[in-house]
Amino acid sequence: MAVLPVGLGAIGAHALKTQLTPEPLETHQTAVHYQMIHALGLVLVGLLGRYQRSRLFDAAGWAMLVGIDLANRVA
Repeated sequence: MAVLPVGLGAIGAHALKTQLTPEPLETHQTAVHYQMIHALGLVLVGLLGRYQRSRLFDAAGWAMLVGIDLANRVA
């Protein structure tokens, strides 16, 4: 999961830096940052869910997947 924000961040830092104005580039970097946080949170929820099965962990995992998808669409 975390490979996506790393790759998108590299694209933004190298390929898009000369193509975009500062405002869209900042939006891209923010989306990549949020995507990385969601990916790490998803790993944490998955690990916690192995020890304590809960519908809340399931709901949190799905919510984070939606967050990753939304961040990916913005980036």
